[in-house]
Amino acid sequence: MIKDIASGGQGAFLKNRPLHPQKTFIDPTSWGGSPANRFVLFLIIVSLLFFACSEKKEVKKKEINYESISWPIFRGDTALSGTTQDEPPEKPVLLWNFKTGSEIISSPVIGFGLVFTGSTDGKVYALDLKTGAKTWEFDAGDDIEASPLLADEFLYIGSLSGDFFALHARSGEVSWKAETEGPIYGSANWVKKPGSPEKLIFVGSHDNKMYCFSDNQKFFGVPRRGEPMRSFLNKSFVQTFSKVWPPAGPPEAKRVGAPHPRRQNFLIKWTHETDHFINGAPATDGEIIIFGGCDEKLRILSVLDGRKKGEVPVGSYIPGSAALVGNRAYLGHYGNKLACIDIENKKILWEYGDKRKGEAFFSSPAVGREHVVIGSRDGCVHCVDRRTGRKVWVFRTRDDVDSSPVIAGNKVVAASTDGRLYMIDLRTGKEIWSYEIGAAIIGCPAVAGGLIVTGAADGRIYVFGEDS
Repeated sequence: MIKDIASGGQGAFLKNRPLHPQKTFIDPTSWGGSPANRFVLFLIIVSLLFFACSEKKEVKKKEINYESISWPIFRGDTALSGTTQDEPPEKPVLLWNFKTGSEIISSPVIGFGLVFTGSTDGKVYALDLKTGAKTWEFDAGDDIEASPLLADEFLYIGSLSGDFFALHARSGEVSWKAETEGPIYGSANWVKKPGSPEKLIFVGSHDNKMYCFSDNQKFFGVPRRGEPMRSFLNKSFVQTFSKVWPPAGPPEAKRVGAPHPRRQNFLIKWTHETDHFINGAPATDGEIIIFGGCDEKLRILSVLDGRKKGEVPVGSYIPGSAALVGNRAYLGHYGNKLACIDIENKKILWEYGDKRKGEAFFSSPAVGREHVVIGSRDGCVHCVDRRTGRKVWVFRTRDDVDSSPVIAGNKVVAASTDGRLYMIDLRTGKEIWSYEIGAAIIGCPAVAGGLIVTGAADGRIYVFGEDS
């Protein structure tokens, strides 16, 4: 009887009662009749009820495979779509946070059971996804605002000195370092050539150039110590580094129990020079890359040789990154507009926003099946119809929304410089949940495996998930 009460409640108790109505309940006065007996019976009943009510059902904890959780790039995928089908819990709780030496503008990425982020203290951090313990840190020598890229076993990231590093993801050891001639603010992106181990890594710089690095040790071999790169590399490649190998400059990572990796080779496969700064990350579908910058154009290049396949003037400079979904590009710009561009026909299909009364879009858009969601400096998160560009809803925060939102199933995860992290219903635009961090959030949250990971201007990385 006790077990039935605990597991099934009142219904479990009543279903076994006798059918005769006069025998449904026990009459304490008929049990012995004496006050002492009635008192003993009373104590027994109270004890049984207390035990039944206090018995806790054993809840099986949800097992999380942290090694399998992946958010390897700014916006989650190489198309920079900013979408995932992995919905976070409706009321996530703060699981842990980690303090770096200065504010975090970089967007975190996830892989190998680790969270990777850059900080304006000049360091790259790898943190245990489950506990928040530091696995390794790497001193890049200057502020890092760019987001890391996790590709295969390597982490690629640029600094405001224009240095671009390839680090072994599990140890933080330097594989190679390249130098551009301007600060790097955006994430890198990559493709792997079909049928080849060769990786092509793309990153833009404020020296007005888009770089394509070819990264493959087996393909290029290993030069002798002290041998100039120019004399080593295949002469069919016009552009190479003339630096001494291995690079002497980059400091080593501080790490815990990780093996020293093989050093990799690299070269500049191609560069493409634009008319002004490149701010954001390039998006790719494996055949082309698209990106914008301060020259007010969306550029379309071949991934293999950097050949220009087209460009589309948008009317104002592009501070963030474009998303590439199908043959459409979606981007926000400083002219207070969100634009949808037909890549094949090189024309703008629709625009959303008020050029005179609106505010700039520094955020990058999230592109779902039916909706496009983007943040604005008007303090709002805007959701529009993907096909027509018409407004679906507007969600108001208390300050600028430079952070790029993420569509996670039927939810939107967004952040604001008001210091809050928000979860919004994608269909209605109503708030589901919010959490006040108390410091501005600029970077894009990573949403994967039921977790939300974000950095903030207080220098901390925050991880939210289901209350265990």
